Order: sequence, then structure tokens, then C-alpha cells
Amino acid sequence: MAIVKCKIQRCNIMIDDSDGSNKCGKCKARTGNHHDRLRQKAFKTFGKVCMNTNCELTSRGVPLPTDVLEVDHIKEVSSFPDNANVQEINDISNLQVLCVYCHKLKKKHTIE
Repeated sequence: MAIVKCKIQRCNIMIDDSDGSNKCGKCKARTGNHHDRLRQKAFKTFGKVCMNTNCELTSRGVPLPTDVLEVDHIKEVSSFPDNANVQEINDISNLQVLCVYCHKLKKKHTIE
């Protein structure tokens, strides 16, 4: 068991690097293969639609290609404790599919 600093720039979390990734759970949730698998899991679970019930595009019936859909963490990654693991952060109950426009709005306002 080696205690090391997360290798992601500006992340100062000290971690147990037993898996050899040199990334904390928060950084794993945001990067790499975890992200691709998470995206596919969310699309399979929720469909390829924006889940914001107030989305103007969805309410107009505009079909959305997957390149304008993003997987969003309902509870922000930054709000998890430093020792949170990636499975906890990326649990399907903490995810939603949003179009890029709604995802941007969520960063400024809370979407229920």
C-alpha cells in the first residue's frame, strides 16, 4: 500500500494507490475509461434523451444526437468526501442524461 498524491494537476488529495492508477476517486470519475463506460451505462438505463423536464429541445420534439448529450452527476463530484471511491460517485442513482445546453444551465442553476 503506497500513499501518494493524485496525479491529476491541481488535485491535492492523498490516496492509497493500491490499484496503480495514481488517481483519486473524484478524478477517476471525471476521466478515462470510467467516463466512456458510464456514458454507455447511462444511455442504456435512461435512453438517449435529455432528462430535464424543462428542456426546450425535448419539449419541441427535437431529436438529439448522442454528441449533444452528456452524463451529469446529480450530486456534484466535488461534494463527495476526498476518500470517496469511483463506484460510489458513479452509481447510476447519481446520474442523469442532459443535453449540452441543459448541462451548462445546471452549472449555473439547479435543475430538479
